[in-house]
Amino acid sequence: MRRQGLLSATGLILLGLIVLMTLHEWEDRVPELLGSQVDTPLVIAEQISAQSFTPEGLLEYDLHAEELKEMDGLGETLLKRPRLALHDPALAWEVLSEEGQVTEQGRHIRLLGSVSARHHGAQPMLLETGELVYRPGQEQISAPGAVQITHPSGSTRAGAMEANLATGVLKLRERVESRYEMPAS
Repeated sequence: MRRQGLLSATGLILLGLIVLMTLHEWEDRVPELLGSQVDTPLVIAEQISAQSFTPEGLLEYDLHAEELKEMDGLGETLLKRPRLALHDPALAWEVLSEEGQVTEQGRHIRLLGSVSARHHGAQPMLLETGELVYRPGQEQISAPGAVQITHPSGSTRAGAMEANLATGVLKLRERVESRYEMPAS
């Protein structure tokens, strides 16, 4: 009986040593594995919907996408076919694009591909570009590349655009060209 207890104790000690050695080996490999898998998504979700609110509790924007990939190691969220709807009553815009990237915990939204932004108001407009950046906290929108703006009285092209939603100031840069159409009488 004593012998059986001694064998059991020896077996448990050996098992414990094997587990400790395995954990030690695994511990050395974990940082290597995590470092090499930075571009692996933490979460993949389909048909997502998110909302952002101002500090006063007012709806700031709705963001919908066909697919979301949370890239935790890169600090970004990738979106497939996003739709961004801004809810400022004076600046109601709906923006569609092929791809999107959200960084800085939602404070920087970058829309890529065929980006089209529609303003549904008294003066409807359509803005088309290849990249649009929205900074909600700063109330700024910019397009670092060419833009085409179609409005009721014609169209405007520019090489880049910056807009401050709080002040309503729109800056068009680089080869700005506007065409106005006379209304038919």
